[in-house]
Amino acid sequence: MTYTDTMGYAVSTASSEALAAYEQGVSLWLRQRSGAVEALNHAVAVDAHFALGHCTRAYVAFITGHFLTPRSRYEKRRELASPH
Repeated sequence: MTYTDTMGYAVSTASSEALAAYEQGVSLWLRQRSGAVEALNHAVAVDAHFALGHCTRAYVAFITGHFLTPRSRYEKRRELASPH
């Protein structure tokens, strides 16, 4: 089943739980509320292949000054995206 976000765009997860956690994380981040990182962490924990979740988590880490985290997130995303 293909899911779409609240804006109607297709997302790279087949998990409704991962999508809900991702959207919660984005909403919290945009409203500058606590819990955004935890929600994004949950999104990728539920679906390790959720590329948008990994990218958003890396972006939030970069913006908040955790500069080493985005690199590790990028490497994880590349690992997941490479064919097996």
